[in-house]
Amino acid sequence: MFVIQYPWLKIHLKKIVHQYNNKTLHHTILINSPFGMGIKCLMHNICHYFLCKSKLSLNNCSKCTNNFSFNLNYRPDWYTVGSKNNSKQVGIDEIRYVIENIYLTSSQYGPKLIWIMNINNLTESSINCLLKSIEEPPENTFFFIRTSLYHKVPVTLRSRCMLWNIKPPQKEESLKWLRENTGVSIEKCKIALHLCDGIPIFSKNILSSLVWNLRKNFFEILSFSINENNLLLLQSILNQKKINLLVDWIIVLFVDILKYQKKMFYYIQNLDQKKIIENFSKKFSYEDINNSIILWLNCKKKINNHPEISVELLILKTLMQWEKILNMKIYI
Repeated sequence: MFVIQYPWLKIHLKKIVHQYNNKTLHHTILINSPFGMGIKCLMHNICHYFLCKSKLSLNNCSKCTNNFSFNLNYRPDWYTVGSKNNSKQVGIDEIRYVIENIYLTSSQYGPKLIWIMNINNLTESSINCLLKSIEEPPENTFFFIRTSLYHKVPVTLRSRCMLWNIKPPQKEESLKWLRENTGVSIEKCKIALHLCDGIPIFSKNILSSLVWNLRKNFFEILSFSINENNLLLLQSILNQKKINLLVDWIIVLFVDILKYQKKMFYYIQNLDQKKIIENFSKKFSYEDINNSIILWLNCKKKINNHPEISVELLILKTLMQWEKILNMKIYI
């Protein structure tokens, strides 16, 4: 996958390559960027260029691309930390393995690259182990470290890195890319961008027919269940694999209702759900809406932090608590 598929990354690739060719590139780059920006694709392009012997252009040369040994899964001079599970904590053993190997001679007498997919997943002992190598790295070795929570990165690590911010592209560029890659209307693209905080790849995912139709059906059932004072109608649609996504939709919708009550119309994200937002803003108090958001945030936290929990029972309990907040009668 080439960066050209994500045009907002091309300038970052060019700058990094330019500094590398001029021997001015810092040995440790801390990439600060939200998820859904295509950073993994950027890293693969950087790796292909750095490890390519011809370096004729930013695109991969046919010789390296067709060479089985250039496959990143089999490249001994390329190390990925956290690739197995991006949400799992990275222990000290995985860091030690990488550190021990980068002090060995490069297989092609070229650069060695270490790609840490999410520094926020490293344990404290893992970071301490990493710090020693970053302070005095082996010659021709480059660390690329990614975070979406820069403020949570230890100061001791930040001070040893060069910060590289990659922000979501301008709205016009994102809309153009979405239109070209989805073929949907400009109105839908705008809604998706609003829902995803301007992040184009997440917006593209939500515009897929399956997700878009699920969202449409979900809001119809949500509206009907609240108007009928029967929140248990939501139970069947909430008990599925996309539970986190559905809970997010509830939270964002009710945040929009708060915005509507405060007359902050410009900041509403669910632009296609204005009728529901207007009706609910009249039906429920500010306190009811705020407590609903807190309830579902806690529900999401339990789902993510306690994998052993019964999601079905948790959803039932949350719906019953929600009934009390909204002063409804649930029919059991």
